[in-house]
Amino acid sequence: YKPLFVKLKLVWECNLRCQMCNHWRSKSSPLGMDFFMQAVDDLAELGCQRIHLTGGEPLLYPNLHRLVKHIKRRGIRPTLTTNGTLLSKSKALKLAKAGLRRAHISIDSPDAALHDELRGVRGSFRRTVKGFKALRAALPKAHMAINLVVSPQNYHTVAELPKLAHKLGANSIQLVPL
Repeated sequence: YKPLFVKLKLVWECNLRCQMCNHWRSKSSPLGMDFFMQAVDDLAELGCQRIHLTGGEPLLYPNLHRLVKHIKRRGIRPTLTTNGTLLSKSKALKLAKAGLRRAHISIDSPDAALHDELRGVRGSFRRTVKGFKALRAALPKAHMAINLVVSPQNYHTVAELPKLAHKLGANSIQLVPL
């Protein structure tokens, strides 16, 4: 058997305070770049086809674009899940140049106030949308998905999500049960 798809949690920390997650409470140190580079090399030798980078918030990992570039260089498709709040234009361009071609960005409601409440940080919806747009601009042909964690607080807003997805240029919506 080959590990065709592998998910790597780069960090446990997060810059948001989501109700459905405890990563933001973690204060552990991330593993070094050498560890992940070697893991990618080993996975390439085993025939891995896709590595999904996640966390906590993977954009907190130093030099994430270097790891993405190494994954791509080894013939593996790098993908990413992020809350999007840390995606500046420059970070988005670095990830695009490194070879990222698929990203999942978490948006828990098309209602900004509800998203902010669920994510525990005021203004997070605005920053997530800004980050989504920056990555879409850097990766116009990439597959970009919206991940929505369905909960008792937001299920009633799910029907409005396709409008936001269309406006942002998302290719798909993934509903994640709580």
